[in-house]
Amino acid sequence: MFKKLPSMSILFHGRLFQPNSLLRHKLFLLCLLVSCYFGSVFFSREVSAVSNVITPAKSIVIDPGHGGIDPGKVGVNDCLEKEINLSIAQKVKDLLEQDGYDVYLTRSNDKDLFPVTSKHPKRDDLQARVSLIEKVDPYFTVSIHQNSFPSENVSGPQVFYYHTSKEGAQLAQVLQTCLNDLLSPASKRECKDDDSYYLLKKTTTPTVIVECGFLSNPKEASMLVTDSYQDLVASAIYQGIVTYLNTTSSPNPVVLQ
Repeated sequence: MFKKLPSMSILFHGRLFQPNSLLRHKLFLLCLLVSCYFGSVFFSREVSAVSNVITPAKSIVIDPGHGGIDPGKVGVNDCLEKEINLSIAQKVKDLLEQDGYDVYLTRSNDKDLFPVTSKHPKRDDLQARVSLIEKVDPYFTVSIHQNSFPSENVSGPQVFYYHTSKEGAQLAQVLQTCLNDLLSPASKRECKDDDSYYLLKKTTTPTVIVECGFLSNPKEASMLVTDSYQDLVASAIYQGIVTYLNTTSSPNPVVLQ
């Protein structure tokens, strides 16, 4: 039979000691300090492991213009602007997301954004886009469109920015350069300031409008409906965005050490 040792007894070299209350108190404090030390080491390692993650970049909004009952421009080959806009926007989104950027589309299918009870569908659609952009609060917005002109000889992509936006002007310039360099259009346009576009006027974060080409130009219209040329346009827009982000104090994804 084993003898039951008295409470707080210590067996040392075959001799039984019963520490007094002061010693018991000191032993308790020692055990508590040891526990706190190892606990803090473990906790600090856990925090370090959690902190070593990719912090998300501030969002980017890509706005495919028109949609639903609003076809936008109709090309000389009967192509619809709304379909080209959406296709290019989705390609740009995919490229940016591969780099870890958080990207929002104002529409992801062929729909309009105004309420069914709307008496002013065009105005309400634009207001809905602005509301979405304001809710996301992005670093900037790139709105994708196609152009048109009475003369079929006019061609080439062009980027527009709000006339008082310094950031918009910088982004537009970089995008215009990438579009001209990668697409090699017959007419190399310059980016242009504007104070009439609703989206440019009403968004509080920088917004640019990319007119990818002229659907009134037979050659450009025929290229813009092809998947390969849309890939090229999307790549140029993507390169412009990344170049701009890399040359500004942008919130790029960063791995914390």
